[in-house]
Amino acid sequence: METYHDKHEILSGRVLLYRRLDHKGMVGKTYQMRIKVPDRKGFIVLSTKTADLNEAIATATDRLAELTHKQRTGIPLTTWTFSEHWEEWYQRQIDRHTWPSPARRQWHLSYYNRYFKPFFGTKNLPEITIDELMQFVKAPDFPGGGIIFGMEGIKAAMHTGRGRVVLRG
Repeated sequence: METYHDKHEILSGRVLLYRRLDHKGMVGKTYQMRIKVPDRKGFIVLSTKTADLNEAIATATDRLAELTHKQRTGIPLTTWTFSEHWEEWYQRQIDRHTWPSPARRQWHLSYYNRYFKPFFGTKNLPEITIDELMQFVKAPDFPGGGIIFGMEGIKAAMHTGRGRVVLRG
């Protein structure tokens, strides 16, 4: 079975526009783009989000220019927002049947929407600092109870991976 339908190579072969099969085995309407960025292994595959070939060409040309500029200036080519990362992780858990219970899936989704999404949702992952995390996650939870005295040990552990916590229970 052929992967690429209605193929169009542009920009000296650095971009391939194509349509792929949908879930019914029919050729989809939207063009996909496969971009080869110089000095980078593999391809970046994205949707053009359009069924019009001329718009797809313009979108692919702009995206190649953006990716090439990022690569030349040392900016990461792909950055995920917290929401994008969480949604991909959540879908992977669903696909793996990690949580057989619908209630457990709903709990994760509700927790994300209530706590994580408003606080971290649109932030790019590299931009989230430890200090921002500590505004949200104050300290470890001790199910058996206990009171933590002082935050310095927790701050040190968050920043360096080592710290001392005084706990009274």
